Amino acid sequence: MGERNNEIVKTTLRSLEIIEIVKQLNGASASEIREELGMAESTVYKHLNVLLEKGYLMEWGGQYELGFELFHLGEYVKKSVQYYHPIKEKSDWLRQNIPEQVEFGIECNGLVMGYIVSTDYNPSLFYELTEKNESEIIDYAGSKALMHTNAVGKALLGEKSNDEIRNIASKYGLLQQAKNTITSVDELLEEIDIIREQGFATTDEEWENGLREVGMTVKPNDHVIGGFNVFGPTYQISDDRLHEDLPELLRDVVSDLEEEILGRIE
Repeated sequence: MGERNNEIVKTTLRSLEIIEIVKQLNGASASEIREELGMAESTVYKHLNVLLEKGYLMEWGGQYELGFELFHLGEYVKKSVQYYHPIKEKSDWLRQNIPEQVEFGIECNGLVMGYIVSTDYNPSLFYELTEKNESEIIDYAGSKALMHTNAVGKALLGEKSNDEIRNIASKYGLLQQAKNTITSVDELLEEIDIIREQGFATTDEEWENGLREVGMTVKPNDHVIGGFNVFGPTYQISDDRLHEDLPELLRDVVSDLEEEILGRIE
């Protein structure tokens, strides 16, 4: 019985790996999937047929793409979160009242995930925001990023112990994503101390060259549910706006949101 259960687990893992590969390759053929996983062709097709039947993949002329069942599940997860509506209301208010872009991020297995993003999927957004128009970042609801590279990620790291931060850094590495990205654990921990003391995080061309960000967590009853990320081009966000104006605005918004969430709990 135990051996059979192990086989079922391995089969499930393989199917999930196929979904990940199709995503990473932006669509893939059966031969590409086979090469990535080192599986027999017949085994690959068995997995593909099940995923097609369940709607997790779709096939066009021999090319496999992610299916709309995943979209259905993603939308369900997003909107079933208990505090979705107040978070979205505050995000929308910020967008309407400041020139910067606004996102709400959450942690997902040691990465930061866009929960409510700055706009509907728009691959040119970061290209347009950066001064030199060199961005290759693609941002959409559900997209993930390394936590040390962006402000809301660093703010979320500030809510963790130093040992937890070291474990995340060990698992994913400290990739230099932009010219000022922190790549040393010791340097990251030094900045985390500052973030904990001041209550917000900033980046200055660490996520993307030409961008500055401010991030702040939301934690009603000290339970962290995510955080806001406000960002814009360096030529728009001055030092005072980065370190004073935007953090002050976010404090008010976060305080109101936490109060509303606590009211719903009571």
